[in-house]
Amino acid sequence: MTRLTKIILIAVPSFVLFLGATIYGSYMLVSHTWTQVESQVADPKFAASVASSMISMSDPPPAAFAYKGAVDMMFTKIVILEKKQHFIILVQARQNQSNHTLKQAIASNTHYGPITGKNFEGESEGEMTVGNGTLEYELGRFTASEGGDFQGMLGLLKNDKGQPRVLIESFERGSGRFDFDVTKKFLKGITSVK
Repeated sequence: MTRLTKIILIAVPSFVLFLGATIYGSYMLVSHTWTQVESQVADPKFAASVASSMISMSDPPPAAFAYKGAVDMMFTKIVILEKKQHFIILVQARQNQSNHTLKQAIASNTHYGPITGKNFEGESEGEMTVGNGTLEYELGRFTASEGGDFQGMLGLLKNDKGQPRVLIESFERGSGRFDFDVTKKFLKGITSVK
């Protein structure tokens, strides 16, 4: 057996073992990280923490809403709240900061949360004070990605300096109608926009 053959016989199994350990270690790291993410997504305390980085509001959330989940990624934060079949989704994304009006946000398609579809057709619009900021909103119809339409509200919440901070989607699933007063009660519980 030549010296080269001996080196290959030692090096190849060592390399295969190293490669296997690296792949297994990477798998375990990703698996652990994904398990952490999964547990955070549905954790109401985590959702409250993410929401508090966007807005200040009462705890528990106003109007008997409950945290259902949240995601906090590098460029996007999403919080989902629910009261029976009435959902409110708060979305804060870095790219939203350049959308100074709700119409610009709708046109840029950066506002859609994880539950709604990609289409929103506004039917009426308005503005209201929310905490120390202003909410520019439209009432209209969402088209869900899995099919079907439902009524709701899409709004752009700006802080006291007029800077766009949070996109808010509010809608009811399954009822065919939308009670804007439920959303207004929730919005009255917001004390400041960060």
